[in-house]
Amino acid sequence: MSSIKRLTRELKRWKENPVKGISMELPDPDNLMLWHVTFEMPDGCAYEGETHRVQFVMDKDYPYEAPTVAFLTDVDNEHVYSNGHICLSTLYNDWSPSLSNQSASISIFSMLVGAKEKGRPHDDKKYTMLCARTGLSSKAVKWEFHDDKC
Repeated sequence: MSSIKRLTRELKRWKENPVKGISMELPDPDNLMLWHVTFEMPDGCAYEGETHRVQFVMDKDYPYEAPTVAFLTDVDNEHVYSNGHICLSTLYNDWSPSLSNQSASISIFSMLVGAKEKGRPHDDKKYTMLCARTGLSSKAVKWEFHDDKC
């Protein structure tokens, strides 16, 4: 199955089954390989009232290859680096073709809603400096997942 065919089906399913607090848009309607997902943070969480946005970039190997996902907005979360990279196993080691952009979005939303407090990863400065110096993408990193929230 081609990436475009799969993404067309995912887009249709997303529109038929929206998730409260999560919306998706195509910044360029002619490019199904680029999605923006917006999270409207609910009452009672550390990010109450905030809006955060991530970008999904798929390549020709999607869904067999995970999308590249990064925050476009600044969010202080223990699993989000200041360059937007996200430490979440679903986006790397635990990715499966049975997952979708919507299910990955739900995982990211859950990670945010479940945060007890705001704060950066302990190695944020070191990691972001390395990425800036080397051009390292989040998918090229050998992630170490330290807890069951990643």
